[in-house]
Amino acid sequence: MKIYFAGSIRGGRLLVDSYKRLIEFLKEENHQILTDYVGDASIGPEGEKKSDDYMYERDVELLTESDVVIAETSITSIGVGWEIGYAQAKGKKIICLHNVNSDKKVTPMISGNSGINLILYTTIRDAKEQLKKVLG
Repeated sequence: MKIYFAGSIRGGRLLVDSYKRLIEFLKEENHQILTDYVGDASIGPEGEKKSDDYMYERDVELLTESDVVIAETSITSIGVGWEIGYAQAKGKKIICLHNVNSDKKVTPMISGNSGINLILYTTIRDAKEQLKKVLG
């Protein structure tokens, strides 16, 4: 399955290690991750050293190509929210991951949306187990 993995970049990189671990897990499950760079610790909150136009066009193309969008929402990110909305408008399967220990609450735009599969997790291991069930 082609997966677009979304996680905060300019909104903060506190969970980059979690992103990397989740991306590695998904690869081990034989999924193709279109957005490996989200888990790249060398990319700081200033983002990639590419033009905004390039990143927008690339990400829209990758979203369109994906079979499913998995978004980690424990850090508030306008970009991740936009990606989720775009994916829903395109009829993509959407899975949102949210750590229950986060000081940020899940927005009702996700928790109240029947078109989104919300996974609440406590540990990365827990997130992996739940993802495995949802992805089959």
